[in-house]
Amino acid sequence: SDAEVRMASAQALGSLEDKRAVPGLVALLKDGNREVRQSALSALHSMPEGVPDDAVLSAMNDSDPEVREAAMSLALNRISSREDDEAAPDPRYIAAFTRLLGDASADTRQQAVEALGNCRLKEAPAGLLGAAKDKNADVRQAVAEALGSIGDPRAVPTLKELLADGNADVREGAVSALGEIRDRTALEALVGALKSSDPAVRRSAAEALGQRGD
Repeated sequence: SDAEVRMASAQALGSLEDKRAVPGLVALLKDGNREVRQSALSALHSMPEGVPDDAVLSAMNDSDPEVREAAMSLALNRISSREDDEAAPDPRYIAAFTRLLGDASADTRQQAVEALGNCRLKEAPAGLLGAAKDKNADVRQAVAEALGSIGDPRAVPTLKELLADGNADVREGAVSALGEIRDRTALEALVGALKSSDPAVRRSAAEALGQRGD
C-alpha cells in the first residue's frame, strides 16, 4: 500500500530485466502516484518487446508531463527494437507524437519533435512543419534538426523561414537541415543563405554546399 515500496519494486524489476514482470509493471502505469508510474516506465524501457502498444500510447496521455516524456522515450525504444529498420512505425505513435507538439510543456513539445525525427519517416507531418513557429527556440531548433533527418523536400520553405529566425542556433540548425535534403530547392536555399547577414549562417551554408559535392 506504500507508494515508495511500489516504486522500489518497479525499479528492482527493471534491474532484473525479467519479461515475466511486464504485466505487473504495465499495471503500475495506472498507479495514482506519478513517481511510481515513472519508475514503471523506466523499468519497461529495459524490456520493450513485450510491452503492449496500447499501454504505451495511454501513458503518453498521462496528466504529468514527466510521465508523458518517459512514455515517449519508451515508445521510441519500442520502435527501434522492432526487426525491420526500414518499416515506418505504427501510425498511432506518429499521431501521438504529433498531438504532443501542442503540449503545454516546452520540454514535452521538444521531445515530441525529436521523436518524429527518429521515426524513419519519409514525409514531414504537417504538425511538425507548423511547430517551426513554436514560441520556444529549443523546440524550433529541434524542428530544424528533425526536418533534416526526414529529408522531405516539402520542408524547404519552412527551413528557409527558419534561416531568418531570431535565434542563432535555430538559424544554423536550418542550414544544417537544408544540407541533408537532396533536392534542388534545398540547394538553391543554401546558395541564397550565402547572402545572409549572419556570418555564422554564411559559413555554415558554404560548408554544407562543399559537403554536397553538387
